[in-house]
Parts: sequence; structure tokens; C-alpha cells
Amino acid sequence: MIKYIYSSLLCLLTATFCTAQSNITTLGESPAEFVKQMVILLKEAKRPDCDAIAVSLEKMGKEGGISAEESKALSEIGTKMLKLNMRPFPAIDALARAILAIERNAAGKADFANWASVTKQTLDNNSKKQSDFVIYLNFSEDLYAHQALTWVERLGPNWCLSAADYQLHYENKQPYLVIARPIDLRCVRKEKDSITIKGTHGIYYPLTYN
Repeated sequence: MIKYIYSSLLCLLTATFCTAQSNITTLGESPAEFVKQMVILLKEAKRPDCDAIAVSLEKMGKEGGISAEESKALSEIGTKMLKLNMRPFPAIDALARAILAIERNAAGKADFANWASVTKQTLDNNSKKQSDFVIYLNFSEDLYAHQALTWVERLGPNWCLSAADYQLHYENKQPYLVIARPIDLRCVRKEKDSITIKGTHGIYYPLTYN
């Protein structure tokens, strides 16, 4: 009898969990549909931080922060991620954070088409190592939210650029950032002291942190 009750409860819990899942396999191309489905996926993670990102994304959607052209490109990226079985956390959460950072930043907004192109190439060529793609999305957030090559909040060291004078590229299965003209690179550490390297330029590879 006890075994029967246990089995019944297990079946009920399993059914409840399954029906709680959205089973979303593609993301809509319109801004409203894209945001709505992203919010559903983020809430499936059942994490307070993902819930907060969902609220911010939903607010941005209502305010018209994502254009029709942008949502079409984002839909393609998100749908490919779902087909690769990338989970609400950390993958969909990382995409949402990158979107928020880009849309809130004038330089990011202007660079959206190029970012989307590099993102698609990174996803297509790094699908077998999904952690690399999440690293790239986290880098995208750091770059457009903090103008940083690396940003570890409250811990550091955080390497920040003095100007948004850079461009993303993709070649040889690697996304990379080109800093063509000399700008300053500032390292801020936990103790709040800092080091500034003047006149920095060159190439930065976010997947290998160099």
C-alpha cells in the first residue's frame, strides 16, 4: 500500500513538473513574441537572478527597446540555441543579459548588426563546446555594459577600456575584439586601487582571455 502511494505521488510530481515546462523550440521573430518566449524560458530556470533579468527584458520589450530587425536576428540565434538543447541557465540567461547590455548602450545599439553576425558565427562553429558560447555571451555583456574585457563584480580585477573604440570580428573559429587606435586600459581591483596602461591597441580573444 505504501509503495503504491509513493508511486502515485512520484507520478503526480513528475506530471506537474512536465506540464510546468514550456516546450518552446523556436522563438518568434516579432519583438513582442520574442520577448514573451524569452521571459517564459528565463522563469523556467527558477532562479531569482533569472527572474530579475526576465522582468528587465519584459520592461524593455514594452518600451519598444528591441526593433523588428533586431528581434528577427535574435530569434535566429535563440532558436539555434534551443535546438542545441541549451538550457535557460546559464545559456538563455546569458543571451538575455547580453541583449539588455547592448540595447542600453548607444555604442552597442549601433554595433548590433555586427554583434549579431559574430554571434551567429560563434554559435555555428562552437556548438560542440557550448561553454565557449556562454563565455562569449558573458563577454558581450561585460563589453557593452561596462566597456570591459573582463568584469568580475566586487572581486576583480576588472579590465576596462577608456573608449568604445573597438570592433568585434570572427575568423578561424574565434571571435575577437580589434582595438585599432590606441586607448587606455584600466585595471580596477577589489581593493579599489587601479593601474592604467596608456595607449593600448591590438587584438583580444575572449574565449582564451588573451
